[in-house]
Amino acid sequence: MIRSVLLGTLLSLCSTSVTIAHTSTYVAAAPAGYSQPMPEAVYWQLIESSLQNTETLEEQEDYLSEALEEMSAEQLVGFKLRTDQLLMDSYSSPLWCAAYLMKGGCGEEDFAFFRCWLISRGQKIYKLGIQHADDIAFAVQANTNSAFDFEALQTLPASIYKKKTEQDIAAAIDYTQVHTQPQDYPTLQINWREQAPGTMQVICPKLYQLFWEQQ
Repeated sequence: MIRSVLLGTLLSLCSTSVTIAHTSTYVAAAPAGYSQPMPEAVYWQLIESSLQNTETLEEQEDYLSEALEEMSAEQLVGFKLRTDQLLMDSYSSPLWCAAYLMKGGCGEEDFAFFRCWLISRGQKIYKLGIQHADDIAFAVQANTNSAFDFEALQTLPASIYKKKTEQDIAAAIDYTQVHTQPQDYPTLQINWREQAPGTMQVICPKLYQLFWEQQ
């Protein structure tokens, strides 16, 4: 269970002008034209708290779901916008190679869920992954059987927002100011191929040894 004091502290850092909704009953939707992500420090504090207070991805999902239920409509939008930005910032060829090796194959959608998993591991692991994808090996050596995805990070804000406001979360976002949609992503130059495993080994040698050579 989430400690209400801790959650209240985190959300008060997020916004001092918004009243937190403490039930899942209908609340007013966020005003149209919203484009402000949740402050990054607050976002990572919430992720870190979810890690410290849970032991499995299932428990972490429940923890974050409870936290999001406590947020106002504006805070839910802010959480989604920060997640979307982090997903875009981690969209790279080396990280996709890492995901492919770790998951035994990885399409576009699976790569998005993999990056959600990377975010769910906390700021330190996330930054490690986007700076040196192969170094994720140090974080997963004891858990090589994981699915390495965390779809809930993408789906929970929208579903809870819909339940609270009876509206789609996208309607509250000003996409003329927010550029984190799939069409905004850069075109990746993929310099590795499954048909040529050596190309993946060059990019992620530790992950290649840990996952690919064990198949």
